[in-house]
Amino acid sequence: MIRHIVAWKFKEYAGGASAMENAMELKKQLEALRRGNLPGLVSMNVQLNCQRDEMEEATEPIIYDVVMDSVFSDGQALEAYKDHPAHKKMAEFCESVRLSRAAVDLIVD
Repeated sequence: MIRHIVAWKFKEYAGGASAMENAMELKKQLEALRRGNLPGLVSMNVQLNCQRDEMEEATEPIIYDVVMDSVFSDGQALEAYKDHPAHKKMAEFCESVRLSRAAVDLIVD
């Protein structure tokens, strides 16, 4: 199995919406993907950073707004997810409103 974890940091204001509004829109799009019964998707959890405002005062320069933690049955399932039209639409949205993105793929037993 492959664990695919992605975090996004949004621009304060982009696409006519605030960072929090864009974070909620991304969460909505990812949850729709999860409900779409994608072959090979074992699990997906999408969460918003609940302490964004307090953490902006911290010394760390990047505080992420949304984290997705997903598990796929194998590498082929992860690639199929990346090629899915709904994922491509979501990625296009993110590209226009995000400041940064971090991702990691892990092999899990």
